[in-house]
Amino acid sequence: MRRFPNSDCYLCGSESVAVHAESVRDSNDLRVLECENCGLRFLSSFEHVAAGFYESSGMHGDEPLDVEKWIRQTEMDDQRRFEFLSPMLKQGMVFLDYGCGNGNLLLKLRDSQCESYGVEIERRLREHFISNGLTVSDSLDKALSVLKGKVDILGVFHVLEHLPDPIGALTTLKPLLKEGGRMFVEVPNADDALISFYQCEAFIKYTYWSCHLFMFNSATLRRVMEKAGLAIKSIRQIQRYPLSNHLYWLAKGKPGGHVVWDIDTPQLSEAYTCALAAKGKCDTILAEVFL
Repeated sequence: MRRFPNSDCYLCGSESVAVHAESVRDSNDLRVLECENCGLRFLSSFEHVAAGFYESSGMHGDEPLDVEKWIRQTEMDDQRRFEFLSPMLKQGMVFLDYGCGNGNLLLKLRDSQCESYGVEIERRLREHFISNGLTVSDSLDKALSVLKGKVDILGVFHVLEHLPDPIGALTTLKPLLKEGGRMFVEVPNADDALISFYQCEAFIKYTYWSCHLFMFNSATLRRVMEKAGLAIKSIRQIQRYPLSNHLYWLAKGKPGGHVVWDIDTPQLSEAYTCALAAKGKCDTILAEVFL
């Protein structure tokens, strides 16, 4: 059996680990491994994500950072999260977006009655945050010094899969919540239909990425959060991309089908999402925990 730096499972410690994919889209040196005991998927090595990687734009490269373009790319998800959170955020409540990226969700919440904060360690975004009047800490320690025990709702959206120690990160985040506070953790679903149902090779080669250190499904995400001492209220399925996107992947082996093929209607998208959710095969999962 081949040995890798991460040959043992992070979640259950099992040594029974198989190669799920021989490479990721941006590296032929990394394998995607899968624990045969608990089902967790993870990269064969995390050595490429060294100290300072995310702070120095390891995810976004050395080219000039076009924040407005980045915001356009995340607008659909940011609006979905805004509409989901807005009814919960009452006057005087505190919301924290951990790993807030370009801060677009915070921009949307700026006119709400809640107090909104972010944590984002990428240095190149500091000027953007300041110029838009956003309160964003560049480290979790700084956020803890101000907000410990004060946060009503904590968002961790597409962050956990990037961290080499997700259990440790969740354990550190927990003290931010006040009693009765809620945390929402959103991650890509390792049981995405294009991977586990349609077995689309083109998508499999595309979706695995060196910055996604872990790939969770509902079962492994639940175990991670329980190991961090968090009480889970629910794990729900979310489908970010419609049927046209999946059909295009299967027909053409390329992304962007929802832009090229104008066939989706609200009724069709809702029906397709419900069908995938019933099988646990939407592209995204959202866990809610509470104190």
